Amino acid sequence: MRRLCLGLALMLAVISCGRRLPTQVSQPVNSLPRRVVMELFTATWCSNCPEADRALEELWSVMGDSLTVIEYHPLTGSPLDPLANSHSQERGQFYGVNAWPTLWCDGISSQVGTAPEPFTSYGTMARNRALLNSPAGLDVKGRIEGASINYTVTVDPRTSPDKTNLRLLVLALEDSVYYSAPNQVKIHRLVCRSIDPSAQGLPLDLVPGVVQIKQGAIAVDTINWRKGRLWLAAFIQSFPDREILQSDMLNLSLPVWDFSVRVGDTLKTASRDSLARYVGFLKNDGNQPDTFWVDLPDSLSQPPELSRSLFDGSGAPLLRPAGLYLNPGDSVGFYAAIGSSDTGSFRAGLTVRPARQPAMVKAVNLYLKSVEQVVYDFHMTAPDTILIAGVGEMAEFPVVIKNTGNQADSIYLDLPDSLLTPPSLASSLCDSRGLCYPIPLGEHLAAGDSLVNLVVHLQSSTSGGCQAYLTLTSKGSPGLVRRLRLILEVVK
Repeated sequence: MRRLCLGLALMLAVISCGRRLPTQVSQPVNSLPRRVVMELFTATWCSNCPEADRALEELWSVMGDSLTVIEYHPLTGSPLDPLANSHSQERGQFYGVNAWPTLWCDGISSQVGTAPEPFTSYGTMARNRALLNSPAGLDVKGRIEGASINYTVTVDPRTSPDKTNLRLLVLALEDSVYYSAPNQVKIHRLVCRSIDPSAQGLPLDLVPGVVQIKQGAIAVDTINWRKGRLWLAAFIQSFPDREILQSDMLNLSLPVWDFSVRVGDTLKTASRDSLARYVGFLKNDGNQPDTFWVDLPDSLSQPPELSRSLFDGSGAPLLRPAGLYLNPGDSVGFYAAIGSSDTGSFRAGLTVRPARQPAMVKAVNLYLKSVEQVVYDFHMTAPDTILIAGVGEMAEFPVVIKNTGNQADSIYLDLPDSLLTPPSLASSLCDSRGLCYPIPLGEHLAAGDSLVNLVVHLQSSTSGGCQAYLTLTSKGSPGLVRRLRLILEVVK
């Protein structure tokens, strides 16, 4: 194998395969700048590979974010390469690599062996390819949590790629791996450690305007990998012609401050001089621990009679602003409460800012409708609550439910079993068309609205008197329960 590397170094000039790249092109409408993928197939036993390694590293330092650089080590050769793995081996087989070093540029042009000036030849391939825009955008995010890299890849197709069998490959790379190799190289750059879920990638269908989000996790070898030197790389490749359409790269060791804040329901109603509580959740989406300051700041657009309070997840009051400390990936619940001594509609802003990045502020608007008195109530009626049916015959009880309170509310309807209900009685909750629902059934009604198409079906296989109860419980007022008794007389 060493003789093969040496022979190629002496005999081979630049060998390019694939399409020739134009120096001036007409870019498709809505296309995006391309980040070129340079894949180097190298080996620790290859005496000619260090020159290719150095040339690619130098090119990356010049072109920076316009390049995605990946180095694969094979399972073949002697002595065995300790940086090799099955995923790298499969990538080499995909391209038909049988000599080292071999560099592939975006899957469409390659150089086998080392040219007299590999930096120049590599740079020509990369810069020519970068002239062509991509039909899609690609953004990779991720962080290390315990023994895994959790990632999110956003794919944003802008134009039709006119390609088949597209795949998304997500790779874990380790930079600056120390190993004193037989070829005298001690520091090995951007070594491919794993491909998720495999070297075959994830099938991908690009539809212009339809953004796709792919999430996954890559297991980290905590013994042999250095967590502080890990990167993520992702690219879209057409497997039939091997062309790579777009890529992205992320250094997981760089500090990332990011967080998300959400409130389950931002529109509340409360009685005058009482508080409406808004359930909030805060998550540290970055890779750095931090204190997040949560506040309900005063505003000239808010009346002075608007009161504001913060509580932790257990309901204990917090000072304003409240400092909540979160490690990467952690989340915490809290309550924001606002109220008014007057009636009307009001708005307050909930703000969150990280202590280490105070300019990164996120805000959520909370809306309050203050009324004289909050009323939750419902009324259930039926034209007939007593019906007669034969054995095995179905009786239908039309039911009308009206929200008689002054608040929109969700209700839950059920037909619970009862000791007063014989086992022979079958009951179901349906609509006027005969379509039946799983119970309990949840429905949302605005103040004053009615549910008019509800029908309770009762049926018994034995004669005699039977009864069932349609029960209603309120989400807004959990203690509010309404029952409607339905009686069925079954005759032979």
